[in-house]
Amino acid sequence: MGLILPVLCLLPAVAAAACGLEGPAINAAMRDRSAELPKAADTVVTGTVPGAPAGTEVRVYAAAGARIDGVGGTVGGGGAFELRFPGNTEFSGLRVDARWSGGQGLGIVPFVPKRGRVDEPEAVVAIEDAMPGMGALSLRATTFALVIEGRLLSEGKSLASVPPSAMRQMALLLGTLLDQGNAALATFQAMVSDLATLGGKDGKWPFAGDLPEGAIVKDLADRDLLASAGITPDQFEAALLAAAAELRVEVCYATDRIRAVLLADLRPGAKDRNCQAIDPYKFADKGEDKTVWLAAGIHKTTPICGTEFQPPYCITQETLDATNEALANWVPNKNRMYDDGTHGDAVKGDLVYTLAMDLPYVPIAGSPTGAGVRLGYKYTYGSGGQGWTGSEEWPGNQRLLELIDLNGDGIVVRMDAFGDETSNKDKSNLLTPANGGCGLNLWENEVKPKCAHDTREGMVDADGDCKPDAWPPAGSVSPLTVDCPS
Repeated sequence: MGLILPVLCLLPAVAAAACGLEGPAINAAMRDRSAELPKAADTVVTGTVPGAPAGTEVRVYAAAGARIDGVGGTVGGGGAFELRFPGNTEFSGLRVDARWSGGQGLGIVPFVPKRGRVDEPEAVVAIEDAMPGMGALSLRATTFALVIEGRLLSEGKSLASVPPSAMRQMALLLGTLLDQGNAALATFQAMVSDLATLGGKDGKWPFAGDLPEGAIVKDLADRDLLASAGITPDQFEAALLAAAAELRVEVCYATDRIRAVLLADLRPGAKDRNCQAIDPYKFADKGEDKTVWLAAGIHKTTPICGTEFQPPYCITQETLDATNEALANWVPNKNRMYDDGTHGDAVKGDLVYTLAMDLPYVPIAGSPTGAGVRLGYKYTYGSGGQGWTGSEEWPGNQRLLELIDLNGDGIVVRMDAFGDETSNKDKSNLLTPANGGCGLNLWENEVKPKCAHDTREGMVDADGDCKPDAWPPAGSVSPLTVDCPS
């Protein structure tokens, strides 16, 4: 039986989660409106790659699988490298990958903090401190990185789903097991050692950089290089999971709050739930100087504590007001979404815009109404401060989302195609009767014959066949966790 690892986390407040900078710093800078607000200092991650020649490229990949644009480094004297991250955002569950002819080294950076104030100095995070025993991207660190990520992938999770404290303990546990002669771990390390020497063969490296949506354990290794070493993907997976057999982590999520990630897809060629092409600019005017924003508020059907509803199956009026403020309370083009590889966004410039928020959570199990915290929202495509006209997805209606974690990863992730009038749009919904549509979109606890429900997080079509088949990735966003009961 494996070790159960406790998880620690400090929960931020709603208002703080909605801001990238603290109020006092902004106010001080804006007293003189001619002064430009200074850029937050970088966070610098340092490490070493034993055996790598000077000039070796070091890449960084987000937990969701894609390479982080604009963040990387090269190996210098003594195998040392540094990676610079923008100070205005935090990152969770990063993979670090060094590649050279005849070798490859992997590592994990569980968390890169953002600067709390624009006047804070640069911060330095040594991988050795973040992941004891894995500071150098050595054979040992490469083996451990594959085992940890493979174990999580086998459970449908990413590196970002595990808090930094648990990640460190997993590394320490693997070190103890290897030093004690654990046969399965030693066998897998020998396989990793043999594969690493194939680095650069035919322009390929043995261990994957970019990972596809819905990645599985077998995706961690290049199939062609596995074949050249006489190893099948099934054998690689079996060896990895055998090495990870004693690696268990218990994650305890917050019960009164949840992290939510909204993704607005503005990529060309998107299709709606009727498998028809979407015109995202049916109501919104296209323009090069525009971006995507979220307009939202707590839905009126959310239970509010009082004479009718009692905790924990309701939220207080104070919480409602604070949450509405964080959501911009239905003011258009005020709450910006990101497509720059920061603020939880997975891939810079891919036209999938991201907004991560910490929101109140109400359990539905045992609830007398069966209702959780509910949002009304929609996306706009415009300039900051612009009104509704020429920027909203559609007039008069709203999207619906109930904050329920369906896939058990501790995060509510909702991915929407901008302008899709067949998904979670409340009224005048264009989903055809053949697909369950009736012109309305109803909450899950509402029943009307032949009317579909689409009000919670859900799978998306990852392979273009118009069938939902994968949970959307949460980017570099990790869940809110608390101390597990002893």
